[in-house]
Amino acid sequence: MGAKAQGIRSGWLSIYFLLILAVSVSIGAQIVGSLLVFILLTLPSAVAKYLGKTVWQMTLISVATALIGVWAGLYLGYITNWPVTFFIATIEFGFYFLALLYHNVRQ
Repeated sequence: MGAKAQGIRSGWLSIYFLLILAVSVSIGAQIVGSLLVFILLTLPSAVAKYLGKTVWQMTLISVATALIGVWAGLYLGYITNWPVTFFIATIEFGFYFLALLYHNVRQ
């Protein structure tokens, strides 16, 4: 919507991003599973939507929350011998819940 308002043609760029997303999902689903791919595609970007003001802030917040969730989940899975996906999903949901709470309190 913002690109169209500024007169930037975004048709090919949208197709390019969709192709990158499709390749990432198809490769990631084979390696880590569909649920984890869905969690890592949706929750960090939702957190960034609530906390960031610019595209660069949202990108950094999204990448940071995804990396923190994955590394913390891997560590917790290692020390507890529980499934890693459970910990990653719980941590990412916690980030989302805290961002939603912060957004609602701020308004």
